[in-house]
Amino acid sequence: MQGKAGAGVVVLVYAAAYMVMTAADMVTTQWGLAAGQAFESNHAVSDGARGLDLQRFLALNALVLCCTAGMLVWALRNRDVVNPIYLRQPPRALFSWFHLNPFSKKVMPKSVFAYIAFAPGIILFKAFAALNNALIARDLPDLVTPVAHLLYPLMDEVIAYWVLIFILFHPIWWASLHVAAWYLNRVPAGKPAAGADARQAV
Repeated sequence: MQGKAGAGVVVLVYAAAYMVMTAADMVTTQWGLAAGQAFESNHAVSDGARGLDLQRFLALNALVLCCTAGMLVWALRNRDVVNPIYLRQPPRALFSWFHLNPFSKKVMPKSVFAYIAFAPGIILFKAFAALNNALIARDLPDLVTPVAHLLYPLMDEVIAYWVLIFILFHPIWWASLHVAAWYLNRVPAGKPAAGADARQAV
């Protein structure tokens, strides 16, 4: 029961943080657009004139939240199958973030850890995006624009955007793997130990 309650708290904290960071991303994006310093480069939420389609932005983020929260519940319930090597050396999972069938018993030692790590990863990525948007809105040097200026002349704009996301994703993913390993190492699963079972049986 303790384990289920703990997992529920983690998911609620994740959902709250996701909504806060999504609001920060939205506000800072609109701030940059209003200041004339930015344009919306994500074609999935762009209004076609390089502005932000707010309804599409909110709908997409609601869908992502539902999917990731659901997968986080599943991952936390199966945390005992995580390969212990990832708990000792989180970077070993750096390229284990995509699985065609994450529910396969063969890949669950990797996929469960990945879906636990996705939660802090998404929050950190959104925080980074909001910070970068704020820098652009204030007409201050930001971290994304120099990389974008290198990529966009070399390829199609949509492809360049996703290559940029891929590049930015991995340092944040590295950090989120360490957060996931810290959590799993520090917070017990809530299952009683054998000794506890023996004492209760007496």
